[in-house]
Amino acid sequence: MPLIRLDSSDQFPNTVKIIEEGLESGVASAISGGIYSLSDDRYYLFGRGKTRLDQSAPEVNEKTRFDLASLTKVLATTPLFFSAWERGLIDLDDTVGRYFPEATALRNTPVYSLLAHTSGLPAWKPFFETIRERIPKPLYEVPVEFRQKSMRGLVLSVEPEYQLGSQCVYSDVGFLILGFILENIYSEPLDQAVKTHVWRRMRSHGLTFYRILKSSKENVLPNTAATENCPWRGTLQGQVHDDNCWAMGGYGGHAGVFGNPLDVLAVAKELMGSFLMRSTKQLMWSRITKPSDCHRTLGWDGVSPENSSVGTAFSDETFGHLGFTGTSLWIDLKNKVAVTLLTNRVHFSRENDKIKRFRPRFHEAIWEELIRLKGAEFEW
Repeated sequence: MPLIRLDSSDQFPNTVKIIEEGLESGVASAISGGIYSLSDDRYYLFGRGKTRLDQSAPEVNEKTRFDLASLTKVLATTPLFFSAWERGLIDLDDTVGRYFPEATALRNTPVYSLLAHTSGLPAWKPFFETIRERIPKPLYEVPVEFRQKSMRGLVLSVEPEYQLGSQCVYSDVGFLILGFILENIYSEPLDQAVKTHVWRRMRSHGLTFYRILKSSKENVLPNTAATENCPWRGTLQGQVHDDNCWAMGGYGGHAGVFGNPLDVLAVAKELMGSFLMRSTKQLMWSRITKPSDCHRTLGWDGVSPENSSVGTAFSDETFGHLGFTGTSLWIDLKNKVAVTLLTNRVHFSRENDKIKRFRPRFHEAIWEELIRLKGAEFEW
């Protein structure tokens, strides 16, 4: 078992100082983070702030859960896909039409383009608005299965906005479709398939999807960071922030997972380790070659040459993902280190963009203090 440091303030004093400055400047009400080092199988964790904007709210601790938003794509959907791929259940060249013949505009769209965000699909659409219009009562009173079916019909009717492979446009719509395909393959709801075929195999039981079965007011979860005071749902604390995911019942290929830093890093550990075959990991983390300006891999983002959220410290073999709620995970394969940053920056407002300036400072501070701790272990 790895040594788990539940408060690593003494090893990372500058990082913790930057976190405290972020809280004071309004980046979020809750900021938590952690590092996993594969070489010595050790976690370093820390957290600061309050779970919501309320003087009486409890302080954040290392077990506080956050809405991980689009980290769902790399913690759930992408590993589920590659697990299926290793078993021969799906191929990268399979088309959407193979699984959903009714999706006529997507009949020839290959699965690999959904993972690579080169499918030509739009970045996002407000499907939840249509679902709300069609269903005359509160959505949480409607069976999840019906809401999922309604969302599937809307998503599969979307048409591409540009030619396949001509642009790399990050698309929630593409990962929604990928989630539906995986449900088709496994013959079970996506949240259950991920739990059974990914997290249980990883022995990572902390991550979870929360199905929407009550109003947000009736479903406030303890030790969970609150997100936005939504104009049509109220303050969310334990219910997914993403509007489309909420409307479809709390889980989707693009969003819905909740967890704390240790939960996130436990998955990163398994992905660096033996969960997937070496050849599969090489495929997953190989950069997309077309279009030439794409810095992504199959399911993951790479370090951008300019204005990267990890700053300039991490190696060029670093891959990760961001989440809209203010979360991130980055894995440096060369140095065998994973770093996660979890915040609820949307608690102030979804327009709050202070996280953009905060992320590079956080990661560069962590890197400097990791070098001091581990020194010669790093390869440059």
